[in-house]
Amino acid sequence: MKIKLVYHGQVIAKKNNWKPCLNQRTGRLMIAPTTEAKRQEAALISAFAQGSPQLIDQEGYVVKITVWNRDRRRHDLDNQASTILDALVKAGVLPDDNQRVVEEISATYAGVDAEDPRAEITIERRIDEKHN
Repeated sequence: MKIKLVYHGQVIAKKNNWKPCLNQRTGRLMIAPTTEAKRQEAALISAFAQGSPQLIDQEGYVVKITVWNRDRRRHDLDNQASTILDALVKAGVLPDDNQRVVEEISATYAGVDAEDPRAEITIERRIDEKHN
């Protein structure tokens, strides 16, 4: 089985988008994701959940992520990949993103596409003697 997904939009690194705020219940300072990070996570989950089958097998997948950014600013590719993997799990496409389920990850920066920044994701079952 091979799944191909595309998210149209700039992928931001969730890990780099936190803001300090006050916990209303305890009065203590804490950090929380920014509104932009929350909005994008919801958009990623929605894009991945539409028409994507949940992977039945619990282990042995290869995930390939290719990212086109909207500009030449520096973006953290590994954090973009982490944001995508988290959304794939929350969308129910992957049961988890641990090493048993996702045995191999590749993240590739494909360049700038100001008109259509995006991430293309391919998920397929690893074919080797361990999973036959």
